[in-house]
Amino acid sequence: MGLAVFNGDKFVGELNGLESICHLIISNKLQNAQIQIPSPIEELENIDLYIELKKDTKNSLFLVNSSPYITSDIKIVARMHSMNSNIDLDNEEVVSSIESYSENYLEKNISSYLYKTSKNLHADIDGFGLYALKYFNYNSDWEDYNWLHHYQDAFFKVNVDVELNSSYLLVNTSKEVTR
Repeated sequence: MGLAVFNGDKFVGELNGLESICHLIISNKLQNAQIQIPSPIEELENIDLYIELKKDTKNSLFLVNSSPYITSDIKIVARMHSMNSNIDLDNEEVVSSIESYSENYLEKNISSYLYKTSKNLHADIDGFGLYALKYFNYNSDWEDYNWLHHYQDAFFKVNVDVELNSSYLLVNTSKEVTR
């Protein structure tokens, strides 16, 4: 799974599966996806999360000394689909720990993806240039600015809020079943 990235008609690179999900999140095209994160509770364990956008991603752009400063505010709803350890989802501290870890994990990966598109691929595949247009009164000013050249100098701030909802069947794996 992945995406090919083009700058105009020139192939400039590719995105892996997680980077493709990051692209869908930033561009408000994510329907849903399943990601695997390291468990913040049990070392060497993983948690599978089914994620959806709770609200549209809010992207904004400011020019600071001619360089784009781009912020993305993201709200995600997540459900646990599987886990390999004894995790008590009745415990609010455990749920909060998973939410916090998920937020940090997604922020780190989305930031990495955004810097890859700007610094390595030099391709604005998320359409941030549309947010920069408001700073230019004339088309000639926009063309003189040379957006893709300046996009290479962009800075990003990613804020992710994850709300862990009930996974319906997975409520508590630490309790023993008694008959």
